Amino acid sequence: MEIVVISVFLGLIPAAIASSKGRSFGLWWFYGAALFIVAIFHAILLKTTEKQLLSDGMKKCPFCAEVIKPEAIVCRYCGKDIEPTKTKYTENSIENNNCSNCKHYSDSFCFINKTHVNSNEVCDEFALKLN
Repeated sequence: MEIVVISVFLGLIPAAIASSKGRSFGLWWFYGAALFIVAIFHAILLKTTEKQLLSDGMKKCPFCAEVIKPEAIVCRYCGKDIEPTKTKYTENSIENNNCSNCKHYSDSFCFINKTHVNSNEVCDEFALKLN
């Protein structure tokens, strides 16, 4: 009886891992309870399903249909230029430290426009170092 109780609880581990990767919790719980040692390694090595990746915020490339990050401007699979998905980070340049002029990411200073981020003031100290 103790072995059955232990296997029921051990089956929860691979079931939770597989469920986070888009698989059926119930089926993986049964598999984990029956063959824990095999199921745990199998669950760890599983790839995340495409459906789960898309629900986690990823998107498909319009050219090759591979799953890519929403901020991508070039597909890593086919190399084509794509428009990045509008997210809360790309819509508001003040929240994510993008230059207010060129929208490139910068911590505090845009080296492309030689201005402080979210300001049009040219910083003479940095501008002299760049020239």
